[in-house]
Amino acid sequence: MRSDLELLREVEPELAAEFEKISQQLDAGNFSNSLFTIGEDNVNRDQCSAEEIGKKWRHLVGLWEGLVERVRMLPQFNYFLRPVPFDQLCQASTAGRIVIINASKYGVDALIFGTAQLIVHVPLPILISRYLRNCLVKYCFNDQSFLPKGHSGATSHDT
Repeated sequence: MRSDLELLREVEPELAAEFEKISQQLDAGNFSNSLFTIGEDNVNRDQCSAEEIGKKWRHLVGLWEGLVERVRMLPQFNYFLRPVPFDQLCQASTAGRIVIINASKYGVDALIFGTAQLIVHVPLPILISRYLRNCLVKYCFNDQSFLPKGHSGATSHDT
């Protein structure tokens, strides 16, 4: 499955660019080099700058929320940045079952389901957890040695 933003870039590239720009500004979260440096001579100035920073932050959040709503009004984007509804996930499983793997420091579990919408929870042993972690590390560094022989590692993101 491709990301919401990838699809948006194809359909509305200008809106996607504006959304990315505002998102990056919010992610940076750095509107001043001297946040809250308070001394006797700059208490009022820093309080004012903190207020200005808050105003700018709220303004950017408002812009971001407005952009999200604009995107959600587009056809095929009503679930933009929202979880895909379960019935839509089930529709994607016409060729087989879907496996969602949840990995955390507490353990690894798989949720398996198909078009019948029955969800099977499968706790995975710690050995698989280590194997998955190793695969992910290798994948992130573009090392495909963990793949079965003859597998190119190419995947379709259009599913």
